[in-house]
Amino acid sequence: MMKLKFDDFCKASEIAFQKKKIDAAVLIIWYHQKVSNRNSISINEINNYFKQAHLPEYNKFRLSEHLRLDKRITKGENGNYKLNRAILEVLDQKFNHLFEDETKIQLQISLENTPFLENTDIENAHKMAELYLIIFCFENSARHFILKIFSSNFGEDWWNIIKNTDFKKKVEERMSREQKLKWICQRGTSPLFYLDWSDLLKIIRKYENLFTPFIADLKFIELRFEELERVRNIIAHNGIIPDKNDINRLILYFQDWCKQLKKLSI
Repeated sequence: MMKLKFDDFCKASEIAFQKKKIDAAVLIIWYHQKVSNRNSISINEINNYFKQAHLPEYNKFRLSEHLRLDKRITKGENGNYKLNRAILEVLDQKFNHLFEDETKIQLQISLENTPFLENTDIENAHKMAELYLIIFCFENSARHFILKIFSSNFGEDWWNIIKNTDFKKKVEERMSREQKLKWICQRGTSPLFYLDWSDLLKIIRKYENLFTPFIADLKFIELRFEELERVRNIIAHNGIIPDKNDINRLILYFQDWCKQLKKLSI
């Protein structure tokens, strides 16, 4: 289990925004039981956590009374306090994922030992990997943007409203393939993630009136989508983008996209 810093737990649990101080104390007790070898905590230790969280200290007498009365809390060893099993299970389900080690891809061999590849090939591989990060973020941001537009305007039934025969067939076939091949991860939770990049542009053109309030000139989207599709197809087939101007243009387009949509509220 990964050791989670208390500062990180405070941010994830929004401990500073709890309506009642006793609720913050409950989160502190849970964290303490999780990271220490002891399953109970003293009043002084609770207040030390409050200090670390940059929160006002709990009045000791009031804290003692609140701990005694709160049904989520029971007496532990040496007059200390601990959480009961029910609240432990609730908080475990809510926050245990914070303690899980993030899965990282680690190369077990040196790429430099790849047969038949020169050093320049390895360097290009690293460059294309960095470019893929931009493409991944660009494309998924666009899909979520489109999803937000349709769900805001059409509600939960948006897919039945916008789909045509070709889109419906494509999505159903790809979803069906995933069901048959269980080892293939899902593309996403929305039908939009099963459509091709070019399909998204068709949808935007069809519902231009919904998108122009946020992006006045659709050429802004068209140019960037077309460029992204060209580059992503090359990288998806393990190709190389040799022209630095192409790389710089994609970076610039991504920056433009972020600037245009970052401050929008839909």
